[in-house]
Amino acid sequence: YCGHALLVPYRPQSLTDNLPSTLTKQERFQHASTVAYALADAHNIDGDGVSSVTHGDFVLRQFNKVGDHFQLGDFNRGRFLRWDKRANKTCTYNIGVNDKTFRSPEEYQYLPQNAAIDVYALGNALYKILTGNESWPNRDKDEEEQQQQQII
Repeated sequence: YCGHALLVPYRPQSLTDNLPSTLTKQERFQHASTVAYALADAHNIDGDGVSSVTHGDFVLRQFNKVGDHFQLGDFNRGRFLRWDKRANKTCTYNIGVNDKTFRSPEEYQYLPQNAAIDVYALGNALYKILTGNESWPNRDKDEEEQQQQQII
């Protein structure tokens, strides 16, 4: 039997809950820095430029408020990335089911994935924090789902 278990702390508040339109530029920059450093920390566990883990669901609701700061949590879609010694590169993986929100193109197309999917998600998160707007505000979720089904 193969499987895994995950314990995720209860989060009464996430970063999504703490992005009112009244944030100052300084507060937005602080939140953006927190998010960027969290991804850098996760991706550089084994050294600079050596991504050995990917979060897989890098969105603002995954940042839990702990005291007076935010902490990245919920790695249920995360994957440990192995190194292929023969090919001299990081192994890829696939996740079988992707929701319809803020995924990278390779996730929607079910192509081999690596830590780059988190970097794509970081762009969406930073855009939301810094502008207060969604990356794709006028997207039609039904049309998007139809397009995804055509890809599949």
